[in-house]
Amino acid sequence: PPTFKVLKIYREQFEEYMLPQVAALYSQNISNLELGDLLRMVSWLHNYNLQISSLDVGDPPDDFEEAIDNLMEEYLERAGKQTRDWFANIEKRDSEVLPESDGCLVTRDPEDMLNIVNMQVSVAKEQLPNKLRYKAIKSCIDELSAAQKRLREDVELVWKSTQVENICAVVNDSYRMQDKVENLLDDVDRDEGREEIQELLEAMDSLCTSYVVMAVDATKFAAMSVMEDLKEPILHQVFTPAWEEGTEQFAQITTRTLRDWFSDLSVWLPDYFFSKLVRECFDQTLSAYVETCLGKKVKPFQNSARASQQVINDRFAFAEFFLTDFSAQLAASGMRKPGEVDQSLDVMTHMSKLIMAPAPTDVEPDIKAMLLHFGSVGEKAILHIVGLRGLTKAELDDWKFVVSQDISEVGGECNFEQTKYDLPWWKAQTTAVKEKEADADGEGTGGFASSNPFGSVGG
Repeated sequence: PPTFKVLKIYREQFEEYMLPQVAALYSQNISNLELGDLLRMVSWLHNYNLQISSLDVGDPPDDFEEAIDNLMEEYLERAGKQTRDWFANIEKRDSEVLPESDGCLVTRDPEDMLNIVNMQVSVAKEQLPNKLRYKAIKSCIDELSAAQKRLREDVELVWKSTQVENICAVVNDSYRMQDKVENLLDDVDRDEGREEIQELLEAMDSLCTSYVVMAVDATKFAAMSVMEDLKEPILHQVFTPAWEEGTEQFAQITTRTLRDWFSDLSVWLPDYFFSKLVRECFDQTLSAYVETCLGKKVKPFQNSARASQQVINDRFAFAEFFLTDFSAQLAASGMRKPGEVDQSLDVMTHMSKLIMAPAPTDVEPDIKAMLLHFGSVGEKAILHIVGLRGLTKAELDDWKFVVSQDISEVGGECNFEQTKYDLPWWKAQTTAVKEKEADADGEGTGGFASSNPFGSVGG
């Protein structure tokens, strides 16, 4: 005859004997198997099925495929737990922050975590065929992603009590991890179109992106930590009598303090992230200055002309510091347009003019600029600033009228539902807007609440 079908007969007899043996191993005693034994069983079963497919003696047994899935599930769960436990030991320890040869601050955490992952991947490469090896690598990537998420949550919770040096190490470690983890895919054929490879590549892209995002976010936390040293003792003292009288030059103290910090941070961080930190400090310095003016109940100025000039002096101090010494960093962080830094500081110029203006009609361009700048709190901000001059009720009514007219003119350009400032009363302002709009009989100024949130402003 053409064939005696010996292989098919042999296969039937062999599998009749082996199937119960394999089922007994993975269904009853699987927890007693060492990781190495699990991998050897998976490899043997996978290779057997490949041989059956190549010999054209029928389809591989479904029971063996099920055994492979169950054994791999057990292996990945146990290897994952082992990796998590080792990661937990690293996360719990007090990692030493050390400078690299270029001065950037780092810890040994990335190297130690990748040593663990590389060990797991190495074992998988030795024991598993490619298709199943990719699952093991994907599991390691998932554990790295989970560890990165835990790190992010920890930093968000404890940045205020964390030294700036340690936050800088988080920046640098995260960025170094982004470079190092890609080596896990060195042996992967990226041109293959198989589904498991595409999933692996997508998981790696997501992990690398999360490390870069973590580095950028940690840079912001470093800037916020620096600003914590400035806001309460220094920046929150502007618009006080000592500031108005000029006995304390708080803007100059701010820039001197920032200069001291930047001297160290320019060494501790790579240029890319140092530039982002400088930009963040610039934005936060300006925001803190404005929020201090708008967020505090203060008595009217003793001398409006002197207060107006003091704002201009402060603007000059900020401009001289950031534009003279750190313009390159601001440009690298995105402020590349000519005059962009000055335009950001223009809010201080507008504030100065409002403090000095004899009448609101004299400064309508500044009023409109402030409305656009402050968004949902624009009217409140303007009325508060001019209220610091000690206006009479009639004068305040004049300002309210002009501001309401200007709101109508700039309404199409301004988002009156949002503001970038962290003010204690802007949410109440938004509520007041909705209440005004819902009140058909209410008198108003373009839908804005007309009362001053800081009490009487004189008269």
